[in-house]
Amino acid sequence: MSCWEVKDYLSELTDISAYKEEEILPLCRSCLKEIEAKLKPDADKNDYRIVSAAAGLACYKLTLRQSSLASEANVTSFKAGDLSIEQENKDSEKLLSEAKSFYEKKMLEIIPLCRDDSFAFNQIKVM
Repeated sequence: MSCWEVKDYLSELTDISAYKEEEILPLCRSCLKEIEAKLKPDADKNDYRIVSAAAGLACYKLTLRQSSLASEANVTSFKAGDLSIEQENKDSEKLLSEAKSFYEKKMLEIIPLCRDDSFAFNQIKVM
């Protein structure tokens, strides 16, 4: 799997045309590495679910960045004479929620490929 495949999948999820390749590829590369770090050593690295999970993570991070930039602008209405412009911030919140939901769904799909890092006590005797 490569960051190029993650970029291609990401372009199916969201419009990345406003970004330069030098901005998107590092994001895709880091997301792919983040997902690969969770995998079992014997996991099939060519499983396409890995690409979809990395693209889901990249989409979530990109949406998170866009929503933080939108909240920094903080202009929700503007009026000049007869011209009035209003913008709702709820759209960015909805997009962020949908991106997070998509990422979580993709992570659930790769659970069989991931290491089990959980910890549990079994059959403990108290004396």
